[in-house]
Amino acid sequence: WRKSILVSIPEIKQPKSWPIEHLEEAKDYVRSHNEEGLIIKRLDSPYVISDGTKRLNHWIKWKAWLYRSFPVIKAGPTGTGDGFTAFINNLGREQEIAVQHPSAREKLRDGSGRFIVVRFLEETKDFALRQPTCKGVYADPEPATKVVTFAS
Repeated sequence: WRKSILVSIPEIKQPKSWPIEHLEEAKDYVRSHNEEGLIIKRLDSPYVISDGTKRLNHWIKWKAWLYRSFPVIKAGPTGTGDGFTAFINNLGREQEIAVQHPSAREKLRDGSGRFIVVRFLEETKDFALRQPTCKGVYADPEPATKVVTFAS
């Protein structure tokens, strides 16, 4: 019922569908078309609304995160609680990145961390990074393919 209504609305982008054996192909498609991600689900799974008390695993969201290394312009406490941020310059646009991990904060405090690897969802036309997250702090530039993320 829901699907038949959505298909009839031309403004709504209709999803592509791949068999699970082609998941990597689907991920490559998403990246090459600058899409945000995928919703992965069994075709026969029902649309179920959670009551909020538990996470349902009928549908899985996969995001096409991007990674890039930037020189740190400055870093320090935010002045609120124990918040800590680093500032980067992305093609003339200065942006603040929250730094959560204690070892990353320490490297920025003592000056041994001069580069930050940022995970982000997309880059806007004015060079802002959407949903940026610090994934590592290094003394030298690190290619994003070599990034080792912090243990949770």
